[in-house]
Amino acid sequence: MPFDLFISYSRRDNERGQVTALKAQIEASFCAFAGRDLRVFFDTHEIAGMDDWRQKIQRSLRDSQVFLAVLSPRYVASPYCHWEWEDYVRYEAMRQCLGEVVAPVFFVTLPAAADPKTDQAIARWIDEIQRRQTFDLRPWNDAGEQVLEQAHVKKTLEELNNSVRDRLNRSDLANKSPNNLIKHNPAFVGRVRELTDLRNALTKNKLGVVGAREGQMPGRATVQGLGGMGKTELALAYAHAFAWDYPGGRWQIPCEHVTDLRVALLHLANANAFNFEFTQDEKKNIALAFERVLRELNLRERCLLILDNVSDPNLLQPEYLDRLPRDGRVDLIATTRLAPRAIPGAANGQTFIAVDELPEEDALALMRSHQPEDRFARQQEDDEARAIVRLLRGFTLAVETAAIYLGRDTAPDACRRFRERLSPDLLRESEATAIDSAVAVRHRVRSLEETLAFTLQTLTPEALHLLEIASLLPADQIALPWLKSVGAEKFPAFNAYPIEPNTAFGQAEELLRGLRLFQSSGVVDEDGRLLVARMHRLVQQLVAQRAGFEKEQALERLVGHAESKCKLLEQGWLDWSNRWEIEPLRALAEELLALNYAKGFYLAHEVARHLHRFARYAEAEPLMRRVLANDEARYSKGHPIDATAFNNLACLLGDTNRLGDAEALMRSALAIDEACHGKNHPIVATDLNNLAQAFSRANRLAEAEPLYRRALAIDEAAEDPDHRAIARDLTNLGALLMATNRLTDAESLMRRAIAVDEASLDKEHPEVGTDLNNLATLLHRMNRLAEAEPLIRRALAISEAAYGQNHPYVATQLNNLAQMLLATNRLTEAESLIRRALAISEAAHSQDHPEVATCLGNLATLLFVANRLAEAEPLYRRALLIFETSYGRNDPNVAFCLNNLARLLQDTNRLSEAELLMRRALAIREASCGEDHPEVAISLADLATLLQVTSRLTEAAPLYRRALDIFVKFTRLTGQPHPHFDGVNGNYRALLTKMGGPRMNVWKRFANLFRPPPPS
Repeated sequence: MPFDLFISYSRRDNERGQVTALKAQIEASFCAFAGRDLRVFFDTHEIAGMDDWRQKIQRSLRDSQVFLAVLSPRYVASPYCHWEWEDYVRYEAMRQCLGEVVAPVFFVTLPAAADPKTDQAIARWIDEIQRRQTFDLRPWNDAGEQVLEQAHVKKTLEELNNSVRDRLNRSDLANKSPNNLIKHNPAFVGRVRELTDLRNALTKNKLGVVGAREGQMPGRATVQGLGGMGKTELALAYAHAFAWDYPGGRWQIPCEHVTDLRVALLHLANANAFNFEFTQDEKKNIALAFERVLRELNLRERCLLILDNVSDPNLLQPEYLDRLPRDGRVDLIATTRLAPRAIPGAANGQTFIAVDELPEEDALALMRSHQPEDRFARQQEDDEARAIVRLLRGFTLAVETAAIYLGRDTAPDACRRFRERLSPDLLRESEATAIDSAVAVRHRVRSLEETLAFTLQTLTPEALHLLEIASLLPADQIALPWLKSVGAEKFPAFNAYPIEPNTAFGQAEELLRGLRLFQSSGVVDEDGRLLVARMHRLVQQLVAQRAGFEKEQALERLVGHAESKCKLLEQGWLDWSNRWEIEPLRALAEELLALNYAKGFYLAHEVARHLHRFARYAEAEPLMRRVLANDEARYSKGHPIDATAFNNLACLLGDTNRLGDAEALMRSALAIDEACHGKNHPIVATDLNNLAQAFSRANRLAEAEPLYRRALAIDEAAEDPDHRAIARDLTNLGALLMATNRLTDAESLMRRAIAVDEASLDKEHPEVGTDLNNLATLLHRMNRLAEAEPLIRRALAISEAAYGQNHPYVATQLNNLAQMLLATNRLTEAESLIRRALAISEAAHSQDHPEVATCLGNLATLLFVANRLAEAEPLYRRALLIFETSYGRNDPNVAFCLNNLARLLQDTNRLSEAELLMRRALAIREASCGEDHPEVAISLADLATLLQVTSRLTEAAPLYRRALDIFVKFTRLTGQPHPHFDGVNGNYRALLTKMGGPRMNVWKRFANLFRPPPPS
């Protein structure tokens, strides 16, 4: 059973029951505080022999949360007590309380560590003891329990009891600390010095850089060339050991091939580690995204970031590193093989922790940890294991490889046979490593080669083949389904699906994971099956060197498979269960680009397109630019492949609001494609659409329309009637016609687009949902609410199914539905939908995003209609400020807010300010929408009403007449009366009456102009 407390003591120090009495005091105090019994391991039996004793209590040591050492000269002289201390401390990191779970209690004064008469080994141990928090209970031991009445002794005992409770509480805190860490290696031992140094560095708010010592320079810490020392394992051990200190979480960020810290930190959102999404603006701009990450870090409690395997020194530039919170809110560890001199920044702002060879006792403990009961069955085998450790010179990866192999070899003389089979050269190199650093590096490679060879010999052919294929993939992104598919070329039995332990592939994978050649990445499918594994890079290199296949051919097959996965992802990106593959694809593309592998550029091109689709712009753009640079270098000027690269980058620039740069690239792409394919090719139609969209974004609608129409004509001539490109063209042109108030023509195009999309796509596809939303918006504008509402409800259902309940697309459609409910006076339901849309937009976007402003304006309008004016006004003003900041002072959205705010001011008798706002709104609408737009009529009517209220009737009358004329034209166009017509008509009649003019029905005056509504 697990224990809360393990009491380690010399039996001779309990002759008068002093230790037993201390145990009883601690138990009583804990029970009174916690309301439960304290689980204590307290062995009172005499020790018959070392082996029997170890076998008896070792399990209890490992299962205890806190270690209480009752110190005395007898204690430090006892080999049994020393072993208990060392074994507990060696595995401290697993208990998540490194350096904080040993509570030494002084019962008798210890020998002075500096005394020359004190044995040096004991002196070192005493030094270690005194670095920990200790409790002086020597008066109790000398005088008995009656001394507890003395204040200072009572206080010491109380501190001890509090310390035990606090240390036990840390386990609960550790379990509550969120993380995305790779699972900690349960066999991790030792490294107490390095972990303590790292802790000390981080408590000073410095960057802790974990690496390996460069030469003999003390305090310098990086790996010089060779891996395998356990940098990541050390960082993970720290993260687990001090989990209790990071309530804000512990986050591991892969950094290989990453050159910019800002890009690396995108992983926090992309991996959903922090449970937030970047806004659309932040996705478009790496600087904004970085600022968002900084805000998120400042909002959270203390957290730990591990920048794992930094390969480019630029990632650690102070420009961005120094922006991270340094007030104790964020601790930062970087693992790297870079030399200290290669890392930028002030040396006094960093602490380099050397990860050197494992000390002999720690290495031997690692060997034992893979044995049954954590011990070798015979002393002779333990001695042989020590000899192996010495031959391997404590090289962590080689020791662990040997330990895993020997843990699976059940022969009674396995260690002896293993040692005898090691090469004599290894012995000679081992003896020379202390004096020649070049030999040391060579020896490490040789030692791993030889220990790994034993393991590889035990593999089945299937497992060895999988391992060889995996050696060609990025070490941290080994997609197991890829191995299954590629490996099936040689072993058809791998084709069994799904991946289960009893299948050929499942058995091979299980064997590799059992040998820790494959390690879990934490990426699993919905059934919990592992999708992505990790390998050590050095193991990969050695396996690839020994592989029994032609590397280039195997890599070709892997890249071909990756390309096919890109194509499948193109078709299946809506299925969220497929999206995990973008990370292995991106990692492979980055690695192939680093190798300058020819097909890597095509893969990078495909991956960049997917990243763009997923709005991961900051990651997509560098890939696109590298592909473009490669294409321009490899192909002649004006080659069609250049046009593709231009277009892809231009679309990304358009989405990130760099319209000038986007337009230049789009015009270049159009010119190339027209020259290469002719002016009537579908590729040219795509180019035309892209350029027209750039014009539309810039409100250059007159330039955009002919391009849209030309693209549609090309596609209708070249493609089948139900081709997706035609739906695209119809949708884009329909949106432009709606924006320019040609509503009937827009409706025709939108309905055609829906028909095409429903024929070429599933009826529940989100593109169909977008089409339905557009049509519903148009019908609402045309006052055909009964037709619009079911369409928007269907679109909303499609989006919620495709994107989830909290996607920005869902917020847009909630807003649209709410506006229809508002128009039919269903205020309660409308308010609920708008508030939900606002919550989604504020979570998904920044607080000053236009989508947030739209929600605020809509909510304010509803509150205005409900006569909750005090609530509505600040929302209008906040929305107005956002729109002016985002779009400028002359945007139609600004006019919307100005006009509605002016009506509210009028209702609260602030007429002068209201008139100024109304006139400004009218000017904006006339300039941006055209003089016959219904929004202009609304502004005219509102201004006329205000003038009527202030008895300026002769000014109001022509405004009313002009508004009514526009409404009549609207009715002619749509076959439906505008919803504002009756109200404006009534106000105008009242004005005419007040002016003493004819009491005529204005509706009848215009009735002869109406055409009957068109047949449905």
